Amino acid sequence: MKPKINTFIVGAQKAGTSSLYDWLGQHPAIWAPPEIKDYHFFTENQLYQEGEDHINNFYKQQNASINLYASVNYLYFYDVAAKRIYDYNPNAKIIICLRNPVDRAVSAYKYVYRVMRETYSFDEAISREIQNNLKKEERADKTYIEHGKYLEQIRGYLHYFNKKQIHFVFFEELVDPDKQDEVMKNILLFLGLDPHFSFHYAHKNVSGQPRWKWLNYFLRKNETINFKWLLPYKIRKRLYRWVEEWNISSSKKIEVNINETKRKELWVYFEDEIEELASITGKDLRTLWQTH
Repeated sequence: MKPKINTFIVGAQKAGTSSLYDWLGQHPAIWAPPEIKDYHFFTENQLYQEGEDHINNFYKQQNASINLYASVNYLYFYDVAAKRIYDYNPNAKIIICLRNPVDRAVSAYKYVYRVMRETYSFDEAISREIQNNLKKEERADKTYIEHGKYLEQIRGYLHYFNKKQIHFVFFEELVDPDKQDEVMKNILLFLGLDPHFSFHYAHKNVSGQPRWKWLNYFLRKNETINFKWLLPYKIRKRLYRWVEEWNISSSKKIEVNINETKRKELWVYFEDEIEELASITGKDLRTLWQTH
């Protein structure tokens, strides 16, 4: 029998999923192919029509007990992804990473701006979303508020998966040096693995300015279409990720300054769901996200 993916990190976008995927991949019992991080098999029809063998081939000849796969948009596009993942493996375990939705919106804006898909200021970008002035093709990236309305997205997974199959991770604890060991231990316990493993922590996908915008533009336009004749996909993807990370300057940050008034204005869009979200996740989110 060919190996199947048995653990999915489904998002949320800009909530630590890239770092978590890489960290978990350090564990000897976990196979996390770096080349298929954010490979949108379950949401892109053209890929999905390739069939299960297509995605399973990334996991063949591995002896790991956990076959891990991550795609950050699977939470937001739950209406497609949740059912397809369930049909693929109804016994799969689902990891959902959440983040203060206001901070997530800012981080998402920085990322989309960095990769040259956003040209408006943060305030203008939020206004365009609120006024529903986005084109259909912009909704995957530029729905900064909608991406952070987690409740409906989580319900989409609870419709198919038992709550015991879902584990919640919170960005604020994941990146806290005083808490991240406990977070990782709890994930390993959820996966049925020995929790006594020391991870090396390095934060991935930080939204810094690109050193060279032309290189960033070239990478984004040619990630999956060029050099097919020269390099196999696995090598192209790993090379792409390495060059992209190298091209991000750690000294040139993308600045978005939000005062307390603006933060309260944005919180209005998330306030109505926070209590139920806290009940589902078992976390005091008002305290964690400092919404008082």
